[in-house]
Amino acid sequence: MAEIESILNPTFLLNLVSIETIQYYATIDTSIKEEGMESKVELKVMLLKPTEKEHEVNEHFYELILTHVTNYQIDFMNEDNRTFEFDPDEVQLERDDKSDVYILSFINSSVSIYIKFSGLGMKLLNFNEPK
Repeated sequence: MAEIESILNPTFLLNLVSIETIQYYATIDTSIKEEGMESKVELKVMLLKPTEKEHEVNEHFYELILTHVTNYQIDFMNEDNRTFEFDPDEVQLERDDKSDVYILSFINSSVSIYIKFSGLGMKLLNFNEPK
Protein backbone atom coordinates (compact mmCIF):
# COMPACT_ATOMS: atom_id res chain seq x y z
CA MET A 1 0.00 0.00 0.00
CA ALA A 2 2.99 2.30 0.23
CA GLU A 3 2.75 2.43 -3.56
CA ILE A 4 -0.43 4.51 -3.31
CA GLU A 5 1.30 6.94 -0.96
CA SER A 6 4.32 7.17 -3.25
CA ILE A 7 2.14 7.99 -6.28
CA LEU A 8 -0.28 10.32 -4.51
CA ASN A 9 2.54 11.94 -2.58
CA PRO A 10 2.28 15.41 -0.98
CA THR A 11 3.96 17.11 -3.97
CA PHE A 12 1.55 15.49 -6.43
CA LEU A 13 -1.45 16.52 -4.32
CA LEU A 14 -0.05 20.03 -3.86
CA ASN A 15 0.20 20.49 -7.64
CA LEU A 16 -3.27 19.06 -8.34
CA VAL A 17 -5.46 22.05 -9.17
CA SER A 18 -8.56 20.68 -10.89
CA ILE A 19 -10.68 17.68 -11.76
CA GLU A 20 -11.49 17.72 -15.48
CA THR A 21 -13.77 14.65 -15.45
CA ILE A 22 -14.94 12.17 -12.84
CA GLN A 23 -16.77 8.90 -13.54
CA TYR A 24 -17.95 6.09 -11.29
CA TYR A 25 -18.31 2.52 -12.56
CA ALA A 26 -19.70 -0.54 -10.82
CA THR A 27 -19.95 -4.07 -12.18
CA ILE A 28 -21.40 -7.18 -10.61
CA ASP A 29 -19.42 -10.40 -10.90
CA THR A 30 -21.58 -13.50 -10.61
CA SER A 31 -19.02 -16.03 -11.79
CA ILE A 32 -18.47 -19.31 -9.97
CA LYS A 33 -15.18 -18.16 -8.45
CA GLU A 34 -16.26 -14.75 -7.21
CA GLU A 35 -19.49 -13.00 -6.47
CA GLY A 36 -19.82 -9.38 -5.62
CA MET A 37 -19.55 -5.85 -6.88
CA GLU A 38 -16.36 -4.31 -8.23
CA SER A 39 -16.34 -0.52 -8.40
CA LYS A 40 -13.91 2.11 -9.58
CA VAL A 41 -13.67 5.85 -10.00
CA GLU A 42 -11.80 7.37 -12.94
CA LEU A 43 -10.57 10.92 -12.58
CA LYS A 44 -8.90 13.08 -15.18
CA VAL A 45 -6.96 15.66 -13.19
CA MET A 46 -4.76 18.63 -14.04
CA LEU A 47 -1.55 19.43 -12.21
CA LEU A 48 0.49 22.61 -12.51
CA LYS A 49 4.17 21.87 -12.16
CA PRO A 50 6.79 24.62 -11.85
CA THR A 51 9.43 25.00 -14.53
CA GLU A 52 12.98 26.30 -14.30
CA LYS A 53 11.76 29.70 -15.47
CA GLU A 54 10.31 32.01 -12.88
CA HIS A 55 6.50 32.42 -12.93
CA GLU A 56 5.97 29.61 -15.48
CA VAL A 57 4.27 26.27 -15.03
CA ASN A 58 3.53 23.22 -17.15
CA GLU A 59 0.05 21.73 -17.29
CA HIS A 60 0.08 17.95 -16.81
CA PHE A 61 -3.04 15.84 -17.29
CA TYR A 62 -3.28 12.45 -15.57
CA GLU A 63 -5.88 9.74 -15.41
CA LEU A 64 -6.26 8.31 -11.92
CA ILE A 65 -8.09 5.00 -11.66
CA LEU A 66 -9.14 4.31 -8.08
CA THR A 67 -10.22 0.69 -7.67
CA HIS A 68 -11.86 -1.37 -4.94
CA VAL A 69 -13.97 1.68 -4.12
CA THR A 70 -16.11 1.16 -1.02
CA ASN A 71 -17.46 4.71 -0.67
CA TYR A 72 -17.95 7.45 -3.26
CA GLN A 73 -19.66 10.65 -2.23
CA ILE A 74 -20.13 14.06 -3.85
CA ASP A 75 -21.95 16.87 -2.05
CA PHE A 76 -22.68 20.22 -3.64
CA MET A 77 -22.79 23.06 -1.12
CA ASN A 78 -23.52 25.79 -3.64
CA GLU A 79 -25.95 24.83 -6.42
CA ASP A 80 -25.29 28.03 -8.38
CA ASN A 81 -21.51 27.75 -8.51
CA ARG A 82 -20.06 24.25 -8.96
CA THR A 83 -16.33 24.40 -9.41
CA PHE A 84 -13.88 21.53 -9.55
CA GLU A 85 -10.80 23.68 -8.99
CA PHE A 86 -8.88 23.25 -5.77
CA ASP A 87 -6.30 25.08 -3.71
CA PRO A 88 -3.31 23.08 -2.39
CA ASP A 89 -4.82 22.55 1.06
CA GLU A 90 -8.14 21.31 -0.39
CA VAL A 91 -6.86 17.95 -1.68
CA GLN A 92 -5.92 15.32 0.93
CA LEU A 93 -5.05 11.65 1.13
CA GLU A 94 -5.62 9.81 4.41
CA ARG A 95 -5.01 6.18 5.31
CA ASP A 96 -7.29 4.20 7.56
CA ASP A 97 -5.09 2.99 10.42
CA LYS A 98 -7.01 -0.27 10.78
CA SER A 99 -6.89 -1.38 7.13
CA ASP A 100 -5.21 -0.79 3.78
CA VAL A 101 -7.95 1.61 2.70
CA TYR A 102 -7.34 5.22 1.68
CA ILE A 103 -9.63 8.24 1.53
CA LEU A 104 -8.95 10.82 -1.18
CA SER A 105 -10.87 14.03 -0.52
CA PHE A 106 -11.38 17.21 -2.51
CA ILE A 107 -13.08 20.04 -0.62
CA ASN A 108 -13.70 23.62 -1.73
CA SER A 109 -16.48 26.16 -1.15
CA SER A 110 -18.87 24.57 -3.65
CA VAL A 111 -18.20 20.82 -3.61
CA SER A 112 -16.86 18.06 -1.38
CA ILE A 113 -15.77 14.73 -2.83
CA TYR A 114 -14.78 11.67 -0.78
CA ILE A 115 -13.52 8.47 -2.35
CA LYS A 116 -12.59 5.47 -0.20
CA PHE A 117 -10.44 2.97 -2.14
CA SER A 118 -7.63 0.42 -1.87
CA GLY A 119 -6.21 0.18 -5.42
CA LEU A 120 -4.72 2.76 -7.77
CA GLY A 121 -3.66 3.03 -11.38
CA MET A 122 -2.31 6.17 -13.03
CA LYS A 123 -1.17 7.30 -16.45
CA LEU A 124 0.09 10.56 -17.87
CA LEU A 125 -2.26 11.67 -20.64
CA ASN A 126 -0.34 14.73 -21.88
CA PHE A 127 1.33 17.92 -20.80
CA ASN A 128 1.50 21.43 -22.18
CA GLU A 129 4.72 23.38 -21.97
CA PRO A 130 4.60 27.18 -21.74
CA LYS A 131 5.29 28.99 -24.96
